[in-house]
Amino acid sequence: MVDPIVRKGYRFKGHAKVLTNGDLHAEVVDYFRRERGTDPQRVHAVVLVRVASAAPLVSPAYDSGG
Repeated sequence: MVDPIVRKGYRFKGHAKVLTNGDLHAEVVDYFRRERGTDPQRVHAVVLVRVASAAPLVSPAYDSGG
């Protein structure tokens, strides 16, 4: 995850699971509906990551080659 403005963020490594239905999917979607006002119709999948490690990173500046 990188903030594109400041080009800083974190690299997460671990095991991920994509949920498109089921009880846990519904629970996560409902949490974001209640806490953030997210429209549940806009959520097509939920990604859960069991983070094994996290490290800060700095994204390089990109040069157009010109």
